[in-house]
Amino acid sequence: MQTEQDVAAAFRAELLALLARYNAELDAKDHYDGHSECGSDVRMTVSVPGIWDAHCDMLREPTQIDLGAWLAPDTTAGRQALAPMLLATPVTYALPGGVSLERCAGRSSAATWAVRQAGHCLSTEGVFVHEPMPSRRDAVFLAHCRFASAEAAYAMWEKHVASRQPLPNMTSMGEPQ
Repeated sequence: MQTEQDVAAAFRAELLALLARYNAELDAKDHYDGHSECGSDVRMTVSVPGIWDAHCDMLREPTQIDLGAWLAPDTTAGRQALAPMLLATPVTYALPGGVSLERCAGRSSAATWAVRQAGHCLSTEGVFVHEPMPSRRDAVFLAHCRFASAEAAYAMWEKHVASRQPLPNMTSMGEPQ
């Protein structure tokens, strides 16, 4: 049987080998640093440096990989079904235009989804509104700016945002700018 220490050592060794292979750095930052919600929105990023040859020709582009956040599957059946694969489910998906589709840890047991861009989130009316700090998000805001599934959130983004050029105007506190 592998002990917790054995698993941790093996995982670290494989992760360090992968980071060393690409000469990459792994970074995790709290999006709400300095606020009461510290630790509730940690974003992970891998930075892979570019490579140039002696003639200054680029061999590999510098790359930033947004890992978002990852959660293990919620059920025992889900874990067993995914056992041959990576036992994690992405909870942040990057969309064009600096937009992200994110799973939100709700106050209830059911997870909800948000479409976010630069401190704003997409409402059920198809416009971006200012997203307050988690402690200031009341039931009205959550009903207005959260979706029951990733599919519903994506469909709203696709209907109201993806087809527009440029992206829709932001609103502040729900009021048009």
